[in-house]
Amino acid sequence: MNVYLLLCALRTTLTPELDTLPLAVRTRNTRPEKDKETVRPARLYIGELPPKQSGEDEAVPPFVVLQELDGKHMDGFHHVRIGMRASIWNEEPEGAVNDLHNLMSLLTRTCGPYQRKPLQGRYSLEPDDDGALCSWFRPDEQNPPYREGYIITRWKMAGLE
Repeated sequence: MNVYLLLCALRTTLTPELDTLPLAVRTRNTRPEKDKETVRPARLYIGELPPKQSGEDEAVPPFVVLQELDGKHMDGFHHVRIGMRASIWNEEPEGAVNDLHNLMSLLTRTCGPYQRKPLQGRYSLEPDDDGALCSWFRPDEQNPPYREGYIITRWKMAGLE
């Protein structure tokens, strides 16, 4: 089992889809600079956000972080739960809700077909114990204008990779 290869396969699949959904970007100034972008697709990270460095902050929403949560080995297969942390920024409360759910919908819609046809022929999306392919929740941890949601997926892969 190599969960990292699954995360890379997800990144390869999700990146072009994320490019189709430009979202608001927080600017440090109240007036955006002429060359500063005000919308862009969500950046995608594996494992965790990049460390903060002086200068440009790469961990500015919108972003998606793919993280392995847990797993188990059964019947010669590995089953792993992958979390997708989606984060957006929007000053308008209604726009923030809309942006977050559009982003989470895009992620779940992109993963859905991999229940029938495995991702890269190796990774199958499986329903959870309730029969859901992609469960989601939104904790109240972020203050407006930020919003975060978490999507939980379960994947099955060969036991020896």
